Order: sequence, then structure tokens, then C-alpha cells
Amino acid sequence: MDKLHDINFYKKVHYSELIQMFTKAASFDENNRFENVERLILEMYKTDGFKLELEECVNLLLAIGRFRKCGVMLIDRVVEDIKHYTNELEFDHLTKILINLSKVNYNNRGFVRHLANMMLSFVDEDSILDPFTISNTIKSFGRFSYYNEKLIKILMSIMEKEEVLAEFQLHDLVTIFTSISKILSSNSVNYTKLNINRYMRMLANKISTSDINTETAMKLINASGRILYNYERFLNTLIESINLNEVDDLSKLCKLKINCDKLSLFYPELNTRIREIERTLRPVADEAIETDKQPEGKSISEESDMEDFERTIYVRRNIIHRDLRLPSVRKRKWTY
Repeated sequence: MDKLHDINFYKKVHYSELIQMFTKAASFDENNRFENVERLILEMYKTDGFKLELEECVNLLLAIGRFRKCGVMLIDRVVEDIKHYTNELEFDHLTKILINLSKVNYNNRGFVRHLANMMLSFVDEDSILDPFTISNTIKSFGRFSYYNEKLIKILMSIMEKEEVLAEFQLHDLVTIFTSISKILSSNSVNYTKLNINRYMRMLANKISTSDINTETAMKLINASGRILYNYERFLNTLIESINLNEVDDLSKLCKLKINCDKLSLFYPELNTRIREIERTLRPVADEAIETDKQPEGKSISEESDMEDFERTIYVRRNIIHRDLRLPSVRKRKWTY
């Protein structure tokens, strides 16, 4: 790695070897030496007729995805090169290209659509894919907020198979659940009209059997609130998994409250925790001034009760949810 400090090194080594090297060196490239490779390849593109080979394109995108940074100009050129290899692309190429472009948020809608359509020519409901491929493909579409109903249903059908589902870890399931929620909400799609409710319930039931920590439970409730996924048994399990004493971030708690209200969840402890944190954030000087200026005729306890009432956060229910009449979760007990 010491040779990477020498600028002449990049002139002596073939660019394909440099690309391959940096697919493995990303984790310890603290000095951003990848910029040298980027400049070198852009210079190569100035040569008439220069074009990267397919494997070089995929490896370069892999390195870019690991570094999470690169100039758009280089990515544009690589994407144009990939289009020349349409007939040579395999499913493994497509997933690597999609995943690594999503890591740098290169949201070329036309190219993403092209990749999704090509994937449909490689997989169907009888295919077998590993959890990494399924979860990262759906996660990539979530980053792009790109919706392809047919492809999502095929991927979920593959995942539903017993031998495939058994291989999934909790983080894979959470990734898929939150990504699908983002895709559907970003495209204003009602999940109940897509006939994927059984897939969402499959995810929810599988997640419920796992040991869920506070952060994960909050993430899943927020994702459910995005699409109004009101599966009471699942939501009750998530609430029981939350330890509010572990959360000190008021913004996270307020976001959780908004989504709990959307789902008509009965969670009074959340309001109490929000008030507790607000008290700790309130300047002591302001409290002293207000104490000195108590209105006559009110006791200290009455004033304290009034302050607690004023500090309670009330979230106005969005008007589009008023007539949904969602069932309220009244008990912390699973109902069957």
C-alpha cells in the first residue's frame, strides 16, 4: 500500500489492475488515493475509442460503491460503457451494478428501469436467490424510490419459499420491510391493492420471532406508519420491545409519536418520556423565572400540572387519515 503514495506508480500499473486493487483497498484508503485512479481513467477516456471491458466496469463500480464517493462524470462514462454489453450481462452483474450505483445515489431513472427490466429476464417465481441478493436488490430500489411491481412480487415469492426464508437474518428482514415501505410511500402506492399483504405479513411474523432491540423496533413502527400497515399483533410486539429509557433523542421520539398516532397505537408511556426529556432540555433559568411569576390563587402543584399539560406534544392527525377508522390497539396482549 505504500506504493499508492507515489503518483508514478499509477503510470506503471495497468488501469485494470488498479481497479481490481481498489475494490479491496477501500476500507483503508484514508488519504483518498482513489482520486488518482479516477483522474487516470478519465484521462484514458480522452483517447479515441477507449472503452472499459465489462468486468472492469463492474469492478470499478464496486470500488466506487465501497468508497461511497466519485465524480459523476466518471460514473456517466462507465454507465455508457455498460450499455454496450447488454447481451453479455448476467444477473450477478446486474445486481452488483444496481447495488453500487445506489450507494452513491446515482439515480439515473432510465438506467435503473433498464436494469430492472433485464432482471425480469433472468428470474421468475421458481428461481432460488440468496438473502444477500434479495435484500440488497430491494434495498437499492428503496434508495432510488423506484417501483417495479412485477419484480418486487417475484423477489418476495422467491423469499417466501421455506428453504430460502430459513436463511434470512433479522437485519435482512428489517431491510426488506423498511425498503418496501419507502418504495410504496414514495410512489403513493396502496400496498393493499398490490396483493402483497401476505408478503408483508410473512415478514412481520418472521421478525416477531426474533429478539428485537429498541432501535430496530422504532424503525419498524416508523416504516409501518409510512404505509399505514396496521397489523396489531406485530405492532404490539414492537412496542413491547422498546425500552424508552434507552432513547434520549427528542426528534426520534417525536417521529415515533407521529407514526404511532397514524396507526392509532395506544402508547401513553411515549408521551411521558417526551415530557421527561423536554424537562431536561428546558433551561433552569427559565424555570426559575416562571416559578417566581406564578399567578396568584394557584398552588405550586397546580402550576406544575399546567406546565406538564402545556409541554405535552399533540400531533394533528393528517386529514387524509381521518375517515380511515383504523382499529385502536387497546391492550398490550396479542389477539388472535
